[in-house]
Formats: sequence, C-alpha cells, structure tokens
Amino acid sequence: MTTMTIARDSARWNQKAVNASILQSLGSRMIPAALVFITLAAVASAAPASNILEKKVSFPSPVQWKSGVVEISLVALTWGPANSPEMISRGRENYPAEKPEFFSDRSYALALGFRAKAPGLVGTEMSSCSGLVRIKNVEGDLEGPLELTPSGFVPFSGSPGIYDLHFRKSNTTEYWDFFPASPNQREFLFQAFPPSGVLSQANNPSLSFIIIVKDNDFTIITTAPVAQT
Repeated sequence: MTTMTIARDSARWNQKAVNASILQSLGSRMIPAALVFITLAAVASAAPASNILEKKVSFPSPVQWKSGVVEISLVALTWGPANSPEMISRGRENYPAEKPEFFSDRSYALALGFRAKAPGLVGTEMSSCSGLVRIKNVEGDLEGPLELTPSGFVPFSGSPGIYDLHFRKSNTTEYWDFFPASPNQREFLFQAFPPSGVLSQANNPSLSFIIIVKDNDFTIITTAPVAQT
C-alpha cells in the first residue's frame, strides 16, 4: 500500500467521522457552535391543503460553490408530497423507455432549485455534474439527486457522475434537484464534491450544508469545508 493510498483512505475516514458527528448532532438537536446558522429572510409561501412549503432564497445565497468553472447558487426550496402538482411542475416530462417510480416509504420530496453560470460559455450546449449529494446516515452513505416526472422519479444520466447541469446555448441555467424522503424526515445534510468525487468520499467536499424544515419555514446551516491532510 502506497503512502498516497494511505493518505487518501485516512482523509476518507476523517470525512466520514465528520459527517457522522454532524448527523448525530442533528438527531440530538445539539448543533456545534462552529456551525453558522442562516435563517432565510424571504417569506415562506405554504399551501396547507397540499402540505406544500416553498421559499425563494434571498440574494446573496448562503449556499454557493463551484463545480469546475461553473458557479452554482441555491435560489429556491420546495417541500411536500412528491406527486403533488406543485412538485411535479418543477420536474420534467416523461421520456420513452424510462421507468419512473414513486416510493411508498418516501412519499415526500425536498426540491432544491439552483441557478448556475458558466463564464465564457457562449452559443453551445454543455452538460456537467454539480457534485451535490445527500448524506443518508451516520455511516456516510451518499445519495445523488433525482429527476421528477409526472409518473415518478428517474435517475439523472451520466457515467461516471450525475449530469444534473445542462446549458442550452447560454452561459446560465436554472434547474431542480429532487431528494425523496419520508414525511417525517425534516433534516437533511448535503455536501458538494468536485465532479470526479461524485458519490465517492475519496475527495473532501467543497461545501457542506444542512436544511431543516420546521414550523412552516426552512433553515439553512452551513459548515466550513474540512481541509485535507
């Protein structure tokens, strides 16, 4: 085993330990003082009949990172039943040969709306990975975003990686990433990795943040990236 391999494995386990610590803190409601609490300033728009909670994120966004040369900012949040008209309207149409599905044990979804900019990209089309993943549990298991259609969720295309960024002859784009969840789950830990590190903790994240759904509002908690040693 080479020194480089040992260092990489050590960094991976260190990151998993950090993720476990954050998730355990969430479960006990004891958030470390090092976390920066940011309560969004915009007014939430909720529809009790359909249990939909929506919010626009005030500028400048508290969640920003770069994936290669692409600059990404969180601009909106939606929480509610995955098959609701409000949630479906943020997705896309079905494509032939797809096999979309809703999940009976995860009938809700958290939808994250992003604005991305690729400086210098003019008059061409490009697809890329944002690098966003959700940390599922204290073991550090990762879950990538999904697309939503009227018939259910489908995975983003891409191998390797998850191609959730699409530029159509413009250097800016807006898009939604969907994460199915139980109606009772209200706390979500996310990390943004370099494109080569998607669904792998071999690299340290560029950004970590937590979204909490509570009292008809959203709270964002940002954490500083962990420096690799």
